[in-house]
Amino acid sequence: MTVPDATYSSAPARNTRSAWAARYAARSADALRSRRARAALNRTASSQRFVSRAKAFIAAFEPGSNDQTDYSHAFDTITAVTPRALTILIYHLALEKDQGNGVLYGVRTAMKHYFVRSLGCSPSGTWKVHEDGSTTGNPVSDPRFEVTFKSLTMARAHDGGHLRKLVGVSK
Repeated sequence: MTVPDATYSSAPARNTRSAWAARYAARSADALRSRRARAALNRTASSQRFVSRAKAFIAAFEPGSNDQTDYSHAFDTITAVTPRALTILIYHLALEKDQGNGVLYGVRTAMKHYFVRSLGCSPSGTWKVHEDGSTTGNPVSDPRFEVTFKSLTMARAHDGGHLRKLVGVSK
């Protein structure tokens, strides 16, 4: 008597490697979607924290005696002083708080998305203030802010993160 070989059976096998792989792939795809959703929520929450802290800082900021500009509402409405307020914020974080490049990039990205979502700025395009007071572009893409941001982050990357020593600022 011969025993039939299971590999030549016409009935589908339930626990084959391909069936297991298909179930695993489906579970992995669901887990990946949920991880991405959680990561997106975390990014949104941290962006909101960056924006709220930036607004609180700039509202409490007192300019020097030479500067009579009111920065208190620079992040609530888009005006000509908004890019300058961003520059002040980045300088404060880099020099006084000694934050790393990750925080600086996070603040810049959070503010860019805040201006797009909440205040209706365009996500790209160079910042420009027209003669009638209207603006185009995003304040984060102001050429002066971009140069300042790049110089701060590059200086920090070049000297190993000790930007205070580079510019001679002490606590």
